[in-house]
Parts: sequence; C-alpha cells; structure tokens
Amino acid sequence: MSSRPTDGAATWKVRHIDRTAQLKSVSCPSASLCVAFDVRGNVLMSGHPLRGASSWRRVTADSTLDSLTCPSRSLCIGVDGTGSVIASTDPARAGSWRRFSIGDRSPTYECVHYQDPGECADMSLSGVSCPSAGLCTALDQAGNVVLSTDPAAGPSTWIVAYVEPLDSPSGLTSVGCTSNHFCFGADSWGNFLASVRPAAGQSAWTATGLGTSGAENNPDATLDHMITEAACSSSSACLAIRERTGVFATADPAARAPDWKRTGLGAITSITCAGHGWCFALDVTGGVHAMHHTARPQSWSHAFNDASLLDASTRFSCPAARLCVAVDELGRVATGRRDQRRR
Repeated sequence: MSSRPTDGAATWKVRHIDRTAQLKSVSCPSASLCVAFDVRGNVLMSGHPLRGASSWRRVTADSTLDSLTCPSRSLCIGVDGTGSVIASTDPARAGSWRRFSIGDRSPTYECVHYQDPGECADMSLSGVSCPSAGLCTALDQAGNVVLSTDPAAGPSTWIVAYVEPLDSPSGLTSVGCTSNHFCFGADSWGNFLASVRPAAGQSAWTATGLGTSGAENNPDATLDHMITEAACSSSSACLAIRERTGVFATADPAARAPDWKRTGLGAITSITCAGHGWCFALDVTGGVHAMHHTARPQSWSHAFNDASLLDASTRFSCPAARLCVAVDELGRVATGRRDQRRR
C-alpha cells in the first residue's frame, strides 16, 4: 500500500466525526492513533482512523482548549485559554486525562503600561508543540515561550524560557519544535525566531526577517521583510510566508542570517509541516499544495482543489510517510492513501 496525498481529491476519503462543532486540529503519533479536538473543547480519539466515523469517540472535554498534540501513543498534551495544561499518558482511556495550571503570570506590555493590574490577572496558553515526550513548548498571554521537559508531571516542570522585553515588545505569535534541540517561531513584527537551545533563554534565540542580513525587524519594517507565518519539518528545512505573497525556504534556519530562497509558490494563506517530511500550503483559491522533500524547495506539487472536501481551515497530521490525516471546520476527518480509490 502506498499513500500519495498529492494524487488529488480522489485519494482523500472524508468522514463526519463531529456533527455538532468545528474541528480545530488533529494529532496522529502513529497510524493507529489519532486525537482531534473541536471548538467546544471536546477531545475525540480513534485507534483506527482509517475506519468509519464510529471508530472515533469522545474521551474528554475542556471548553477553553486552544491546542493539542500527541508526540507518542503514551502522551498527549493540550493547553487552554485559562493557563491550564491538560495531559494524558494513556490517551485512549477517558479517565486518564488530567488538568493543572502552570501558574505563569508573565506581564504583557499593555498590563505594565496601560491597564489596571487587576485586569491582567487572567492568562492563557496557546500553540502547544511537543516534538517528543521530553519537550513541550507553548505561548503564554504575553507572547513568551513556556517550556517543559516533563510536560505531564505537573506545574513545577513548566518554565518561562523566552521572554520578550517589556520596553520593546513584539510578542511571539507562534512557536513550534521539530526536535528537543530545535524550536522556531514568528513574532508580531514579522521576525522568524529559531533556537538550538530553546530552554537557555532569550540570548539563545535568533530573530531575523526576510533579506535583513541578520537584522531584527521592528514596527517600521517594510512588508518585503516581514514574515507572517513559519513552518519547519526539521532543523535544516524551514518555510516562511511573506505577507501572503510568496513562500520562502531555508536550509539553515538557526543561522544569524538565514538564507531564504523563493520556492515558486505565491498567494499562499497558510503553511504547515505535518510530520514525516510532509508540508502543506493552502492558497487563496482553496488549492492545497503538498511537498515531501522540504530540502528541495521547488518540489511543491498541486494536491487538490475541492472546496467540498477540505477548506482553508484544514489542519494536517502525517503519522507515517504513507498516511496523512486532516480535519476541517465542518467536523470532518479526511485520510489520504492511494489505495482508497480501489476500495
């Protein structure tokens, strides 16, 4: 059996698994476990994602859940809008899910300079990323990186690892990690950030724009230098979008001045790298483009363009080189395998 997610809409099989809410994300640590969650905070799990909708079941709920990832079959980590972490070391068992607050109260620029301190007591966590069971990162309400090397152990294991200076804040808008030794992100000034020592503090992170020769962007940066979104499949393969006008790639993302090169894709609204070397890009017409060789930035191919199948809200996870899974805001899950056209 060979999976070819780039072979067109006919190779994707779609099933409704949640008809009551929009699905926000899916994480598949293996071909025999996928975990998704919806906008109501429901977590849905399947040990047989290639089977019908009946193979998916609801295992827990957190009404403020922002993001969820499963680096292995024995660990899932989610974060929510109240500053809590939800964790399970046995995701298939409903009673195994635990929730705790990490207690981070990193101040935002607005809290320090403009707002009443009482209005700044609440916090949130977003964008959790766990390349392995030994590292998870997320963003707090100030755009700082919070991190744990033992994420399910409890609040004391989580630290603030990257802090934006309050006198010159930009605030990270996304963070992700491809391994325990490489994390990346983007900030609100259009910089790309990277670190090979993510827990070592702000000095261990680089911040650069496109074509800035190592210089960090600021509020006056030109649109040609600003990065709106970034994704990496490894520490030697990263992609970036410039104001939705083109996709760039670099093989040395942690360098003081990464060498970004055009990939040939333009008018892209979002990019994601979903595991096992697969990256996907969604364009302004609803087209989905896929690439399985991120070291070769010109290797993109058109996968499909079918608004009735998937839309711009689609999120992908590829637990194996021969299987990709996606969810969308209509509560559908899609699996991409070449042999589906013969079933």
